[in-house]
Amino acid sequence: MDYYFIPHEELTTEFIKRGIPAEKLVPTGIPVSERFLKLPEKREARVQLGIPADKSCILMMTGSMGYGRVESMTAKLVEQTGEELDHQRLLDLKQAADHAALLRLVREADVVHYLFPWPFADVLHAAARPERPAVLTYISDVVRQRWLGAAYAPLMWRTLRSMRAIVANCPAYARTSPVLSHRSIRDKVRVIPLGIDENSYPRVGDEQVFERIGVGRDEAYFLFIGVLPYYKGLNF
Repeated sequence: MDYYFIPHEELTTEFIKRGIPAEKLVPTGIPVSERFLKLPEKREARVQLGIPADKSCILMMTGSMGYGRVESMTAKLVEQTGEELDHQRLLDLKQAADHAALLRLVREADVVHYLFPWPFADVLHAAARPERPAVLTYISDVVRQRWLGAAYAPLMWRTLRSMRAIVANCPAYARTSPVLSHRSIRDKVRVIPLGIDENSYPRVGDEQVFERIGVGRDEAYFLFIGVLPYYKGLNF
């Protein structure tokens, strides 16, 4: 990689520890839509989200890479409020009681949405057998776990065939994935791009960005956004 765009300058030290040269790190921040600057009044937001007015509301947001011991952190925060925890809103899938609660919520939902690959979701779907429509967002083929993938395949295909719709994020992936293009499910596939609100971004580009990162205007380059795992094909 020539450059790494990172969400905050305070992460520079962490990237350097992992062997990435400091001169390749470019703190750009994470783009956020302007709609988040127009917040509703707190009471109105509680009504919209179905949050009781007489209870504290704790919102914990984590990324796909995890954020440590979320369960114990949440329990500590709830302890400070002196209120009882609403287990319908915090489910620890390592506990059998929460498995039952999750199955109940799946059966009560109007639409059930799964992310793939996540084998536990296949087990959950088979156990819950929801009567409501179920859809699945297909993130990636199972490509590295060859032996486990072979064992998982029957359950995977059962899940995919039972979906009302399967969402892929780009036409090329829907066309080239051996799973998404399979004749038994390809009619279920719908392409919904991972889009952005174009109105929230400047109409005129920053012409100096190439100079800041040291890339010539006529120089070829690749732009990758997000985490760089093996299945994005960077090794090729």
